[in-house]
Amino acid sequence: MKFITIKSFDNPVEANIVKAKLEDSGIPCFLKDENIVAINPLYANATGGIKLQINEKFKFLALEILGLTEQYYEQSLVCPACGSDKVHFVSSSKSLKNLFSFILSLVTVTYPIFLKKVYKCDACGKEFPIED
Repeated sequence: MKFITIKSFDNPVEANIVKAKLEDSGIPCFLKDENIVAINPLYANATGGIKLQINEKFKFLALEILGLTEQYYEQSLVCPACGSDKVHFVSSSKSLKNLFSFILSLVTVTYPIFLKKVYKCDACGKEFPIED
C-alpha cells in the first residue's frame, strides 16, 4: 500500500477539519508530522507542514472532494466593503496588540501569542473579522 501527500497545512486545526471531511466520505487518511507542528509551530517550515496522506487508490476521489469543498468555501467568502472574492486570512496589521506581541516576540525570541487574525481584501485592503 503506497501513501501519497495530497495537501499540507501549517495549522493542526485546519488539517483535522479536512481529514474529518475525507474520513466522513469513507477515505482512510492520516496526518504526518501533526505532533511536531502542534508542539512547535515554527517547525512547520522545516518539516514542510502537516501532510495529509491517503492511500494512492483514493487519490482522484479525495482531490474531487477537496476541490468541491474549497470551491464552495471560496465562493462564499466576499469582502463586505467592495464585494471582491479575493480575500485571505492574515494577522491584523492595524491591531496595537499585534504590534506589542510582535515586539515582545523579537525581544524574547519566542512565537507571538496574542495575534488577532482577520480576513484582508486584496482589492481594497479592508480588514474584516471572521463571521460565524
